Amino acid sequence: MKKLFLPMLVSVVVLSASVLARADSMTTLVGSIQGYDCVMEKKVCPIGMEDAMAAEEEMLVLLVDPVKADYYYMPNMNIKVLARHFNQAVKVVGYVDKNHQSIWVEEMYLGPKLVWSKKMQGELHKQKNSKL
Repeated sequence: MKKLFLPMLVSVVVLSASVLARADSMTTLVGSIQGYDCVMEKKVCPIGMEDAMAAEEEMLVLLVDPVKADYYYMPNMNIKVLARHFNQAVKVVGYVDKNHQSIWVEEMYLGPKLVWSKKMQGELHKQKNSKL
């Protein structure tokens, strides 16, 4: 029993620390949705070929500074939503995890228009499941 307790305790502490690291105040980031490969090559994905690029890219990220190739993963965002806004300027509001260079997105805006939020997704999920 003692052999199991220590690893479990360590796991709980590590998981709690990752949640607490994300539990800081909300942050707003502005950038464009880009393919990870393009960002690593320090270039903007080709304009006018967004559908083809979205199909080729395995991961889409928020590029906030093209000169520094400063980007954030958005692990809670569905790639289908991100692909709709490929190469577009967006504003995301959420919790930044600096250890993992990511942002847990709560809201995403295209200009002044709210195009996705965790709340919207939850409400749609409830409506969809209530009809079943």
